[in-house]
Amino acid sequence: MEMAAEEQSEPAARRAFGNVLRMKEGSREMWTFQWLENLGRDLRYAGRVLRKSPGFTAIAIATLALGIGANTAVFSVIDAVLLRPLPYPQPERLSSVVTYGNGGMDNSEDGRTWELLQDHASYLDCAVFSDGPADVNFAAYGQVRYVRQQRVGAGFFRVLGVQPLYGREFTQAEDSAAGPAVAVLSYGVWKSVLKGDESVIDHKVVLRGETYIVVGVMPASFSTAGRAEVWIPLRPSTIGEGEGPNYGIVARLRPGATWTQAETQVRSLGEIRRKEMSLPGADFRLSLVSFQRGLNDEIRLPLLILWIAVGTVLLIACVNIASLLVARAGARRREMATRMALGGGRAVVFRQLLTESLLLAALGGAAGVVFGYLGLRALQFVAFETLNLWQTVELDGRVLLVTSALALTSCMLFGLYPAWQSTRIDIRAGLAEGGRAVAGGRSRWPRYILVAAEVALSVASLIGAGLLLRSFLYLRDLRPGFDANGVVTAAVSLQDARYQTRAQVNRLFDKSLELIRELPGVETAAVSLALPYQRALNNGFRLPGSQDFHMTSMSYVTPEYFRVLRIPVLSGRAFTNADGAQSARVAIVNEVFAKKFFPRKNPVGSDILAGRDPIEIVGVVGNVPVKERFGGFGPLSFLPQVFIPAAQISDGFVQVVHVWFSPSWIVRTSAPPPALMAGMQSAMKSVEPLLPFSSFRGIADLKSSALGGSRLEASLMGTMALLALLLAAIGIYGLIAHSVAERTRELGIRMAMGATTGQAVSLVTLPGLMLAAIGCAFGCMLGWGVVRLMRHLIWGVSPTDPWTFAGVPCLFLLVAAIASMLPAWRITRLNPASTLRNE
Repeated sequence: MEMAAEEQSEPAARRAFGNVLRMKEGSREMWTFQWLENLGRDLRYAGRVLRKSPGFTAIAIATLALGIGANTAVFSVIDAVLLRPLPYPQPERLSSVVTYGNGGMDNSEDGRTWELLQDHASYLDCAVFSDGPADVNFAAYGQVRYVRQQRVGAGFFRVLGVQPLYGREFTQAEDSAAGPAVAVLSYGVWKSVLKGDESVIDHKVVLRGETYIVVGVMPASFSTAGRAEVWIPLRPSTIGEGEGPNYGIVARLRPGATWTQAETQVRSLGEIRRKEMSLPGADFRLSLVSFQRGLNDEIRLPLLILWIAVGTVLLIACVNIASLLVARAGARRREMATRMALGGGRAVVFRQLLTESLLLAALGGAAGVVFGYLGLRALQFVAFETLNLWQTVELDGRVLLVTSALALTSCMLFGLYPAWQSTRIDIRAGLAEGGRAVAGGRSRWPRYILVAAEVALSVASLIGAGLLLRSFLYLRDLRPGFDANGVVTAAVSLQDARYQTRAQVNRLFDKSLELIRELPGVETAAVSLALPYQRALNNGFRLPGSQDFHMTSMSYVTPEYFRVLRIPVLSGRAFTNADGAQSARVAIVNEVFAKKFFPRKNPVGSDILAGRDPIEIVGVVGNVPVKERFGGFGPLSFLPQVFIPAAQISDGFVQVVHVWFSPSWIVRTSAPPPALMAGMQSAMKSVEPLLPFSSFRGIADLKSSALGGSRLEASLMGTMALLALLLAAIGIYGLIAHSVAERTRELGIRMAMGATTGQAVSLVTLPGLMLAAIGCAFGCMLGWGVVRLMRHLIWGVSPTDPWTFAGVPCLFLLVAAIASMLPAWRITRLNPASTLRNE
């Protein structure tokens, strides 16, 4: 009885406790990383699957690598310029004082605005600085070289939160009009020129022909916008340069104050300034923005647009791969049905397919880092000088983290839907039909929608790139208005203590030009404050009998200027040597000036008022393109220009204008440029040994520099748009190729029943062309949004340019036709009888 009871109790106990093997497996799962084992198994299987399809794997990885690489390179710049905190202590407490008006945001203020902020902005610790560094002569320890000098006010380094490595910064007394000549050196100049001499404080250096006392050396990590190397006192004023918006103002929020309090206070001071300028009702207000925004405002919009463009490329790449995965799932329908029939479950299949996408994303991300590094090096080569970047740009941990996030996001974008779609199959139908059906049913609409979406995104990108290209071509093809052949230019900085008067400057001009004209091959030579394709001085004037104040582009020139450049004199005369300091003040205007301000008469003999004495217009010359600084004319255009004789400029004008501009010597010659340059340097050295020419450039170089920004925008956007076009073409190609492979049996039957090869080809290619047409229509609508975003970058062409909006869809339809015909061409070699036998 006992034995029988034992025999009956053991099965009962097993039934009560359940399956022992399952309990052991459950216990093992509790004490081991089962999910890690599953992941490893899924990754190994995914690797085998991808190795079996090397063509698909290579295309997917290359597509992702291009998209992620482009985003990595561009994000490296975006991060350094717009996102990464500035290299100063507590950068979130730094701000720029800006003015908002009809022209948008302006980060330059005048001297009176600085006075108001200095005296009454109690919530802010403010400092003033010049708009940008300038190249000046520097001599110390037996070396003479050009350095980038920036003028800053007392407290500038304190406000930034950086103390000098040696010495101190400027005091208020040194920053006053009669203050002593003192300088703070960068670490680089201290090491390279002064050999790291730690006793340099209170030593003398020669800067701009004047002796300066070194009072400080900044740390190696310190840098400012424009990569300044030497700082001297700004000595702000409300007269001279301080009468115009020529100062930048940086402010640090004081302890205990809030940004709301500071913003309210600054706006109230702006209201005082608006009343002082007699601007009732005008759109004028002072405000605060982050110091980083204030420094980078000019390049902010182009960088953001470029970021959107590369983001669009990555999105197109993800859509493309998703389309390929949906199409590929059809061939794996039987495999998925078999796995689920064997008990794998939909969740297991979904996990496996998502793991394959994750592996693709990881491989694409790794390759994308390599492409990103190469792209960043190329971007640094072509864009850093154009964008005037001063921050360190590199592939650091932040960028690699973003790259990893991009790869993971890409996996989600292109992997989730195909994986979900693949699990929605009928197991019995999948086992019976094999690979001839599309995953998730016979509907091809998911692929069609994905392809149409990438076409629309590509067309929108091409429209934006096309408008930028048209804008650049317009600027490039502007009529020069002068003869640039055989012209060489060279600049010299006259921000120098020895050249503070009109007489000193003109003596240098006359003697150097006399020697240069004697050089072999030189036809003639002249000096000008600004050249064609460069920014000239913005200066105001009035017409007699009017109180209206107008802005114009002004430049002083020596008498031979128009002859050197062969600018035609349309009316009146050119300058002569008789137009000197003691003769009546005269000016020459260009044709744009004449038509704008004297529309009904010849301006020769008329006066304009720029200062106390009237200036007589003695000639009208042809237009030459210059860089824009006012009036929304564009980066390069024909502005109203006034030319005045160099011999008639005032001493005050000399002292102010050479702070911002370096005059250029212009030579027309038939001599080889190297021989001419050596001769010009020798001529200048014999007149002034401490004033070497800083740079020699041809007119083509000036034009290239002026168009640098537009060229960069067009080339980068064009590259991204062409990449988007290529990816969309690959998507259409993949759609048609899969359709041909999927419908081989159907096409064989049709052709066996009498359908022609042309009809079969049309049947397959028509969906690709229809999708391209639908995508083009939606892409043009997206293009309108692109245009609104880019309108400030488009010049000389309408934002709704019909050639662009019509040409881009036509180009895309042509590419789509080629992408559709290439895989469809296989149908011409299709043998219906063999196809039916194989089936």
